[in-house]
Amino acid sequence: MVAMSSRVKNFAAASLAGLALLSVGVAVYTRQLAEEQLKSLGISQQEVLARTLSAALRREIDAAVQSAPDLSAEELRHSNPIVSLRSYLVDPLHGMRVVRIKIYDTAGRTVFSTEPSLIGEDQASNQSVQAALAGAVTAKMVHKNTFNASDGVIENRDLLETYVPIRMAVDGPILGAFEIYCDMTTLLETIGETQRRVLLGSLLIASLVFLPLLLLFRHIDLTLQKEEAVATRYLGELEDARSDLERKVHERTRELAVSEQRFQDVADAAGEYIWETDVDGRFTFVSDRVADVLGHAPADLLGHSPLEFVPESEVPRLREHFLSAREDTSFTELEHLIHTKDGRLVWLSESGLAVRDESGNFTGLRAAAYDITARKEAQEDVRKLSLAIEQSSEIVIITDLCGRMEYVNSIFCRTFGYEPHEVIGKTPSILRSGLQPDERYADLWQTIRAGDTWRGELCNRSRDGRLFWNLVAIFPLREAGGDITHYVGLQTDISARKEIELALSNSAARLRAVMNSVGDAIITCDAKSVIDMTNPAAELLFGYGPGELIGERLERIMSSPYREEHSGYMKRYLTTGVAAIIGVGRREVVGLRRDATEIPLELSVGEIVMDDERRFVGVLRDLTDVKRAQRDVERARQQLFHRERIAAMGQLAAGIVHEVGNPVAAISGAVRALRHRIEGDSSGRSWSSDGVLAMNLDLIEQQSDRLAAITREISDFGRPRELEHTLLDLNQVIRSAVSIMRFDPRVQDAALSVRLDPELPALTASPDLLTQLVINLLLNAADACEGMAEGRIEIATAPAGHNALLVVSDSGVGMDEETMKHALDPYFTTKGGERGMGLGLSLCQDIVDEHHGKIILQSVQGQGTTVRVLLPLDEES
Repeated sequence: MVAMSSRVKNFAAASLAGLALLSVGVAVYTRQLAEEQLKSLGISQQEVLARTLSAALRREIDAAVQSAPDLSAEELRHSNPIVSLRSYLVDPLHGMRVVRIKIYDTAGRTVFSTEPSLIGEDQASNQSVQAALAGAVTAKMVHKNTFNASDGVIENRDLLETYVPIRMAVDGPILGAFEIYCDMTTLLETIGETQRRVLLGSLLIASLVFLPLLLLFRHIDLTLQKEEAVATRYLGELEDARSDLERKVHERTRELAVSEQRFQDVADAAGEYIWETDVDGRFTFVSDRVADVLGHAPADLLGHSPLEFVPESEVPRLREHFLSAREDTSFTELEHLIHTKDGRLVWLSESGLAVRDESGNFTGLRAAAYDITARKEAQEDVRKLSLAIEQSSEIVIITDLCGRMEYVNSIFCRTFGYEPHEVIGKTPSILRSGLQPDERYADLWQTIRAGDTWRGELCNRSRDGRLFWNLVAIFPLREAGGDITHYVGLQTDISARKEIELALSNSAARLRAVMNSVGDAIITCDAKSVIDMTNPAAELLFGYGPGELIGERLERIMSSPYREEHSGYMKRYLTTGVAAIIGVGRREVVGLRRDATEIPLELSVGEIVMDDERRFVGVLRDLTDVKRAQRDVERARQQLFHRERIAAMGQLAAGIVHEVGNPVAAISGAVRALRHRIEGDSSGRSWSSDGVLAMNLDLIEQQSDRLAAITREISDFGRPRELEHTLLDLNQVIRSAVSIMRFDPRVQDAALSVRLDPELPALTASPDLLTQLVINLLLNAADACEGMAEGRIEIATAPAGHNALLVVSDSGVGMDEETMKHALDPYFTTKGGERGMGLGLSLCQDIVDEHHGKIILQSVQGQGTTVRVLLPLDEES
């Protein structure tokens, strides 16, 4: 029993000592662990604080560091940068854990301190300052009532002294160093209190463990060992708890760092930058990311309002949002345009909140801005694409892989008469017309399921039964990985084109029928005169078989000189556009048959343009029979012309009698006087010297010559002549005709004046036809003046460019409009059948046409008529 008591005493003493030591050790270790964690967290927070102060007070810190070398300690304490820094770093820190801040320049000199007496000190020998200037962050604990070698004072509180390099950017140069003192007194007291509690708790636990052991010691050593084992287990669990706590703290610290990095990465990837403004709306802080978004450095924006960088149209809306944020405390996804540094406009989405002080007073705004330009552009592209599809003139259908329609545009609904909800989920087979075989649709599905595009024409039926021909293109829609997700069908209504094609087919058939049945020859060629189509009449006309002329040049069926002239005509027309026959009239040419015989042809040419290619259509008519008939008509016309001349000579007869009678009477009188003189004189004188006799003899000679000239002119006029063209003087022809017509009483009754231009060039013409032309015009003018007291007829000539101009005008009765319309028609007359056949002006027209000239009539009823004849001059003359 004594031994047992000794054992109990020894056990009790050892247990109590061990439990006490364990409790003290746990308390000490817990304090050390807490202080280390506190120091680590404090360093991290003060480093963040140092970087924040560096960014926020960049201008003031930079100014203080730059001015420090040139100022004394006293001057430095009162300099503007130091005063400005005190306003930011002294008063706002009152009551905070940060109790002292120093700023060192790169030489180790104290350029700022929250305690003015320390400004200007040289800390170049301070190892911690040198480490910070080298880029390292260092820290140490200065406990209460211990000597602080850095400041040379005994501190009255527990402080965490941290040295942090000053950088204006993450990788920027070091401009100086921060020394930040953070008051840890309260935290360490809290840790001490925790330590005491842990100690008391440990002792309490030990007591609770010890008493049962004593009570249960009777279980002798085994029970004691069991209790010791229990105590050992408790100690192990406590150690595990400590390790777990330490691990959790470490993991939490790492998670915070990862979270911060993740936030920064997400913000950078999203184009985000952070900004803050003061109560007046001016930037007080802008994160570095703004340079990537807007191109401005953060310092360029500080002191400016966000409204200075947005378009004027955005200012009222943004001002209203920012003002309302003062009351609502926040705003989200505020989208607006803003100018970048280089003048571009980008879209931003901003979300922010109002910043308030401890009293709840508004102090500014804090917001995050995201660059959403790409999203806006994508939205605009989607909007344009949607509008393009919806407003497209083409039918758009999108189906799933089973062919069920998921989308149709408005033109589909208008064309086929269905509403979208009526066709969504159904297949396009509801549009089938039944006019096309199933094999066509099988080929369609086989093509698009193979990943290719199917193109073709389909005949579809609308809701009301109308048929539509559609030009269809169906192609697969693939996702990014290349898998087919949908099919897209584009359909164009070609019903009108189909109708046109049918009409063209029918028209082509009709054209072939017309070409095969028309009697005139039709030939088409290209701009190079290569024949590409002939009708049977053309092949028969030129003696060729079907298709033998295709590909040949037009010159093959041309006779000289047309063959040689054709290429020049064509080249001139294609170059100048001036047409001699193309599209302007008909022309007589000579063609060449296969057997080399020539045939007279009437040619008219038209031009067509197809697919920007010029083509020419020639219609040729065989004039062989026409020419034969014309020759017969010409012979009849010559006979008629001769009869007209004979009739004209009849009209001249009275004038000739009157005109010839006078010289005959004169001759008779002279003969009688000569006889009387010869018979009554017997003196034998020489009559040659007799003046009277000489005068009479002269008169006989003159009048005899006159009579002979008149006789010759009448003889020439009445003798038929060939109608060959020769080089002649138009003025001489007119003089001859006027000389003859002076004997006509109708002409003698009017005042006739002749004005002939002596400079008029010669021309190539038929003298007989031109004489007939002048006589007919004079007779018409004389008839128009018949019965008038002062009738006037004027005939004149003059050059007119490349033509000779003949003008015959009278002051007669003139013609009304209806008479003018038919004046040149054959057998049209206003004189009555007994005074003419109505061929005068018609013959004049024929004569002018024979000479490739032009006749122009001008007449005013009651005032007279003027006839202008243009005859081409001979170019060589």
